[in-house]
Amino acid sequence: MYYSFYQKKTLDYFFQKIKVGKKNNKKNDIQRLNLKGKIKSYKVISSKENLNVIEEIIFDKKGNFITYSKKDECKIYNYKEDSKLSSCETFIDDKLILTEFFKYDQKGKLVSKKIFEEINIQNNCTEYYEYDLRENITAIIKQYDLDDVVQTNKYNKSGSLTDSFYFTNKKYEGCICVKIKNTFGGKIKSITSLSSENDTLIRRELTLNEKGDVISELFYNVFKYQFDYNPTSTFQFIYKYDKFENWITRSEYFNGDLKEELTTEIEYFK
Repeated sequence: MYYSFYQKKTLDYFFQKIKVGKKNNKKNDIQRLNLKGKIKSYKVISSKENLNVIEEIIFDKKGNFITYSKKDECKIYNYKEDSKLSSCETFIDDKLILTEFFKYDQKGKLVSKKIFEEINIQNNCTEYYEYDLRENITAIIKQYDLDDVVQTNKYNKSGSLTDSFYFTNKKYEGCICVKIKNTFGGKIKSITSLSSENDTLIRRELTLNEKGDVISELFYNVFKYQFDYNPTSTFQFIYKYDKFENWITRSEYFNGDLKEELTTEIEYFK
C-alpha cells in the first residue's frame, strides 16, 4: 500500500492508522464551508470589484454543490441516483477546460478520481485514496504518465489532521503541520510549512471565533533560516450575522487599514 510505503516515521503512523476510534463524520458541502441551514443559493459581493459578485454557489436540498462559480470559473457537479458525485466539469469563460470522474467502492467510499484537462494534457492523472479505520484519508496518490505525487496524512486522537507529508517519485519534499489550541470562545490554529530538511518556511496563525470563522490571520516569514517571531503581515476580520449564524458582512483589515468589505446574499429552502 502507498501509505506504508511512502509514510515518514512509519511505526508511529502505522499504529495511528490502525487505531479504532470515532469514525470521521461525513459532511456535505454546506458544512465543509462552515455554513448553516438549508441554503439554496449563496453569493459573495465585493466592494473592491464595483459590488460585483465574486463567488456564487447553488446547492441541492442535501447541501451539496450543483454549481460553484468564482469570477470567470464555473464548476458543474453531476450526481448518481444514490447522490454520489459522479463527475465535475470546470469551465472558464464558458469553455470546458477540465473534467473529473469519481469512483467508489461497494461501501460507497471514494477510491479514485480521474482528471482530464482539455489543453494541458500532461496534467491528466488518476488520483487514488487510502483510509484508516476511522475513514480519515491517510494517503492521496496522484499518478501521472511519468511521475507519482503523494500526500500522506497524520491525525490526532480526535481525528483532526495534524501533519501532511509530500513526496514526488518517493522523494520527500516537505510537510505542513497543523496545531489547534482551544481558547475561551474560539480556537487558535497554527499552520507551519517545512522544507525537506525540516526548516520552517512560513507560518500562519489563525484565530477563529465560536462560530468557526477566522477573525485574525498572522503571517510569519523566515529569513536565512532564522525564524522571525514578529508577524510580517496581519489580517483582521469583523462580521455581522443573520439568524442562522451565517455571516452577511465581513470587513477585512490589513495591518490596521480597511482593505475590503464583503456582503453575502443567501437564499434558504422553505
